[in-house]
Amino acid sequence: IVRATRVICLTASDDTNCAIAEACRHLLAEGKHAFSGEFSVHCHIQDMHLRNQLSRLPLFVLGVNDPAKRYAARFRLFCIEACAATELITQFPPERYLLREQHRHNVHIVIVGVSGLADALLMQIAQIAHYWRPESEFTQPMTGVRVTQVGAGAAACWQQLVARTPALPDFVSMQIVDYP
Repeated sequence: IVRATRVICLTASDDTNCAIAEACRHLLAEGKHAFSGEFSVHCHIQDMHLRNQLSRLPLFVLGVNDPAKRYAARFRLFCIEACAATELITQFPPERYLLREQHRHNVHIVIVGVSGLADALLMQIAQIAHYWRPESEFTQPMTGVRVTQVGAGAAACWQQLVARTPALPDFVSMQIVDYP
């Protein structure tokens, strides 16, 4: 770390990733980082609530700058699943160019597997479906997209998503194929 220009914390544990980012901050504060110039730390945080809390800390908002030692350090948070989901939706949009009247019948997306990536994809799809709704239909629930998720624990995954975002069933009609 003391000779790095960029550190990417990508372990499977949010606690470990936070500890690595804190170790980087500590090395900078103690003057033990040998690099002068721009230094960045990218920290993968899976838990959305923890990511929101950390994003408010001065370390992740302002970074660390020391003109006397000629370095500027940026600390950034990200979620690999959310990044991958955004890229997948961008590369393969779910029938974005259909007429609005056809959305409720013609858009059907199947997600195989239950993971953080599947969660992030469902949230991205819900956001897109939200914008497909005509203004006149915002007063009544309407399903904009049909999604089928196949995988062990799909029902529990859907329940967690609805608990986090209660309006999700208004935008996504979910079919679950759960197996033990």
